[in-house]
Amino acid sequence: MSELKAPAVDFGKNPFEFKKTDTYGLLVLSGDMDPEMAKEFEKRIRPQFEGFTTDLAIDLSQCSDIHPAWSRLFMQLATLVKQAQKKTRVISPNGNHKSFFQDQGLSSSFPICDSLEAAMGEFTAKKSFKLDVNFINPFLEGTIEVLKIQASTAAKAGAPTTKDPKSSFGGDISGVIGLVSDSFTGSVVISFPAETFLKIMSKMLGEDFKELTPDLQDGAAELTNIIFGFAKRILNEKGYGIKMAIPSVITGKDHSIQNNSKGPRIVIPFESDAGNFGIEICVGD
Repeated sequence: MSELKAPAVDFGKNPFEFKKTDTYGLLVLSGDMDPEMAKEFEKRIRPQFEGFTTDLAIDLSQCSDIHPAWSRLFMQLATLVKQAQKKTRVISPNGNHKSFFQDQGLSSSFPICDSLEAAMGEFTAKKSFKLDVNFINPFLEGTIEVLKIQASTAAKAGAPTTKDPKSSFGGDISGVIGLVSDSFTGSVVISFPAETFLKIMSKMLGEDFKELTPDLQDGAAELTNIIFGFAKRILNEKGYGIKMAIPSVITGKDHSIQNNSKGPRIVIPFESDAGNFGIEICVGD
C-alpha cells in the first residue's frame, strides 16, 4: 500500500477528510449526512476531485444514515471515477448505507467493503474476463449500427462459432484492431470478400468501385475503427478498461493474421444487403 504523499485536507468543523496517494484516494466522512452537510461537501470537497485519476475509497463507517440529498453528489463522483476507468468502494458496516445506494440505483457504482484493506484488495485485483455474449454483443450491435448509418446497409448477425486460432481468414480484405486492457489482450478482425467490401464502399462514398485500390483499402480500417469505438464505449462503461488502438488492414485471398493470444477465436458471420462478411474476436489473458 502506498504511503500518503500529502497531508489530509481537513475543513475545520466540517466532517470531511480527503487523502491522496499515487494509487488511490481516501475520502472519510463522519457525522450526520444531512442536506446541510451535502451543501458544504459540494462547496469545499467536490472541487478537489476535478482531474481525479485513481481508485477511490469512501469511508462512511463514522456516518449516520444518508439523506437523499447526497444522491446527486455520489453520482458525480461515480462519473468522475468511471471517466478515469478506475474503481470506487465504500467502507461501511451500516446496513442502511447499503440500502441507500440500492434505493438510489447506485449499488453497482458503490460496492460495499468491510475495511480499507478489503477495498485495496479489490482495487488491485484483476477483473475476471469471460468471452461471452456480454462482451461480444457490443461488437455485433456496433457493426449493424455503423453499416446502417455509414453505408445505408442492413446487416444481420448469424450464430457465433469457434475457430482454430491458426486457421486462415476467408475474406479478401480485413480490418484488424488490437484489444488491450489490464486484464486481457486480443484482437478484433472484420473480414470481407472483395465483392462485399466494394459494394459497401460504393454505398459509403457514392461511387461505383470495381477493384480494391490502396486508397479504398483504408476504408476497411475506418469501418473497423468506428465499430471498435462503438463497442469500446459500451464495454468500458461496464469496467473492462479497453485502451485506444490503431487499426491496420490485411489483404489477399485466404490471408492469415498473426495473433499471440491463446484464447478462443469466436467467429460471427453476417448477412447484409451488400453480401456476406464476418467478424472474429480472439481474447486471452
